[in-house]
Amino acid sequence: MEAFRKIKTAGVKGTFLDDQENPVFEEADVCVLGVAFDATASYKKGAFFGPSAIMDASHEIEHEIPVFGVSLAEKVKIHWLGLLEYEEEKQEKKDFEKRDALAGQMVSDVEEIASKAFEKHKFLVTLGGEHSVSNGIFNAIAKKFNAKKVTIVHIDAHLDLRDSFEGMKYSHGSVMKNALDAGFRIISLGIRDQVSFEEIETIKEKGIAGRIFPCPVMPSAFYTKKGVFEKNQFLWKGIISAKIAKKIFSSIKTPFVYLTIDVDGFDPMFFPGTGTPLPFGLDFASGQEFLFSLMQFCKKSKKQLLGFDVQETAPLLQKNAEKYSHEDAVSTQTEMNAAILIYNLIAWNFLERFSGKNKKRQ
Repeated sequence: MEAFRKIKTAGVKGTFLDDQENPVFEEADVCVLGVAFDATASYKKGAFFGPSAIMDASHEIEHEIPVFGVSLAEKVKIHWLGLLEYEEEKQEKKDFEKRDALAGQMVSDVEEIASKAFEKHKFLVTLGGEHSVSNGIFNAIAKKFNAKKVTIVHIDAHLDLRDSFEGMKYSHGSVMKNALDAGFRIISLGIRDQVSFEEIETIKEKGIAGRIFPCPVMPSAFYTKKGVFEKNQFLWKGIISAKIAKKIFSSIKTPFVYLTIDVDGFDPMFFPGTGTPLPFGLDFASGQEFLFSLMQFCKKSKKQLLGFDVQETAPLLQKNAEKYSHEDAVSTQTEMNAAILIYNLIAWNFLERFSGKNKKRQ
């Protein structure tokens, strides 16, 4: 079995936002990596097409930053590293050992590329693909910066705290457990409060309930007894209040921060195209308010945001396709919202460049 096709740029011209030009790696502020992988998906497949869909949608976004009237590309150079592709052989769908081996190869490749980006002080943006892709990024961060010095802010509908799922260590359902075991400090938002018994035991054993901010799936009157989660941390109607945001920021004590986003953390009315959509998720506007505040907090408190990833975009296509095309999409809402979110996060991270305080990234 050929597990890996070399990284390529064919099929996607230019870089994120720009469908023509791709600034060279050495001069870039931001490096964007696509990872087409969904071999460990346990419900709906399709995240394999996520990176191509997001890149395609990004080319429909105007470059101008609102208010400033300046192009994002004018102030921030974004380099497209290319696309890693891992196509699962059809006969392997029930062969969990081979699927885990394929995931292991993917994780190793992502780690190698991410390490090179971090070594050259690049802000890394990764487009998935399923959430198992983040394993490779976390490994690279741990080696470069020391996991104990990094807080991962995790947006997701699922905790992903299983030791393994369907026997696969690198499953999308175990990615945050791998990070926790590596020594990262994790803060999770958007989690629906229906979790596995195994994950409940991990929460109790590690004492991490205070860093989980769930979206309740039951009416408020249901929660009369104390459960595994702390009720005062519930994100009612998917809203992250200023009080909750302040509590989250006060718990970030590490010099480095990384952001990992599974789009199913948001309510599916905003991201319907994902592998396991669950109702009662984060409100998109409130989520963006929080993320903007998070970036402002990092800058004011001198904490370095290393990058972010956006995972689990599974485009809603009309038919079984061998490649992504917006022409075959039932709806392009998910990929467009993902592209807008990525655009905003990049702009916010380099906001000082648009306000006249242009400092070179260290």
